[in-house]
Amino acid sequence: MADKIKKINSSLVNLKNEAASIGLVASSTFQGGSSHDAGVDRETVSSFAQDEKYIVGREKVVLEIVTTLIDSRNTQKNSLSVIPIVGFAGLGKTTLAKSIYNHDEIGRQFTIKIWICVSIPFEVKSILNKILVHFKPEKAQEKEAALKNLQEHLKGKRYLLVLDDVWNEDPDKWNDLTNCLSSVKDTQGSSILVTTRSEKVAKIVQTLPICNLGKLSDDQCWLILKNRAFLDDSTPLTKDQERIGRDIAKKCAGLPLLAKVLGNMMRSKNIDGWRVIQESTKWELSDGDERIMSILKLSFDELKSPALKQCFAYCSMFIKDFEIEKDDLVQLWMAQGLLHPSSSQSNLEMEDVGNQYFNILLENSFFQDVSMDNYNVITHCKMHDLVHDLAELVSKSKSKDSNDVRHMAQPSASKLQGIPKGIVVRSMFL
Repeated sequence: MADKIKKINSSLVNLKNEAASIGLVASSTFQGGSSHDAGVDRETVSSFAQDEKYIVGREKVVLEIVTTLIDSRNTQKNSLSVIPIVGFAGLGKTTLAKSIYNHDEIGRQFTIKIWICVSIPFEVKSILNKILVHFKPEKAQEKEAALKNLQEHLKGKRYLLVLDDVWNEDPDKWNDLTNCLSSVKDTQGSSILVTTRSEKVAKIVQTLPICNLGKLSDDQCWLILKNRAFLDDSTPLTKDQERIGRDIAKKCAGLPLLAKVLGNMMRSKNIDGWRVIQESTKWELSDGDERIMSILKLSFDELKSPALKQCFAYCSMFIKDFEIEKDDLVQLWMAQGLLHPSSSQSNLEMEDVGNQYFNILLENSFFQDVSMDNYNVITHCKMHDLVHDLAELVSKSKSKDSNDVRHMAQPSASKLQGIPKGIVVRSMFL
C-alpha cells in the first residue's frame, strides 16, 4: 500500500509540472482565516447582485413580514417565532427572503443575521455547524459540541435565522432543531424565516401566519421583462415591441423567473426574434414545472456555441445550492477540454474563453447569487434549483443513448453500482 501511495504522489507531482504545457494555470485559494481577510462576503447567498436588486410586486409583502418580525411583542417571547414563505418554483421565494434579510429595519432590530440554505437532506447537526461557520470557520462538530459553541455565540443576542429551501416533512427533525436553538439562553425576540415549496412543511414550522406567495400580475411581469430586455431605461419602445413584449409577459403566468430569463433572451434579438419567442409551441404546455422547464430549455437552445452548452451541462455535477467558485469552474472546464476558442478568437487563452463563457451564462440568468471581492471581481455564484434541473436534463440527454463521458456529484454507493457498463465516468465531485 505504501508503494502505491508513493506512486500516486509521484504521478501528481508530474501532472503539476506538466500543467503549464497544456494551458492549465494555478488559481489562488483561501484556506482558513476570517472572511474579512479573504475580502469576500461569506454570506453570498443572502447578498444582492446589482441585477437582483430590481424587485417588482413584493413591496407590500416585504413590509408586512418585516413589521411582524420586529414587533415589540415578540421581543418578550422566550420561544422562537417562525414565519414560513411558501409557493411553487419560480415565484421568487428566495428573492423575497433576501429583500427581508437586507431590509434596513431588520439590520437595526436584530443583533445577528444568519442565512442557511438547507435543501435536502435536513440534518440538524449540519444546520448547527453551518450556523457556527457564520461566526468562525471550523471543522464540522458533533451536535452536542456544535450546540455548546452556539451557546457562546448566540447567548444574549436577538438573531434572525433564514432557512432557505426547506423540504423536511418530518416534525421530529424540526422539533429537534428548534429545541436545540431554544436551549440557548437570553435570545428573546429571535426569529426564523423559512422558504419552502411545501404547504405541509409550512404548517409544521409555523408559529406565525404563513406567507402564501402569489403570482405577479401581467403588468409586473412586463416590468421585469422590459428591465432585462433594455439595459437603458430611456430606450424608446415601438408599438410592436410593447405589444409583443406584453403578450410574452402574459405568457409568463405570473412567474418572475420566466420573465427574467426571457427578458435576457430578448435583449439580443430584433423584433422578429421576439415574435419567434411569442409564437413558440412551448407555451402550449400546461402550467407547472413542465412548462417552466420547457421555457428554460428554450433559453438553453439559444446559446450559440455547442461548447458553451457543454459547459453549462457540466455544471449539473455540482449538488444543488452549491457555492461554485468561478476560477475553479473555469479550471474544471479546461481540464475536461470544453473550452474551444473560435476562429476569430484564436489568440485567446483557454482561461479567457472560460471567463467569457461564465459571463454569458451569468448574463442569461443561468448563474445567480454572485459574490465579489474588494475589487468587484466575481468570485462565486450559485444556480437556481430549476436551472440546475435543466442542467441535469440536458446532461442526461447527451449521454442517454451513448457511452459519452459522465460527471457525477457526491454519488452514493448504490448510484455508483447502478452505472451501466460502457459508461465512462471522467470526473466525480465529492
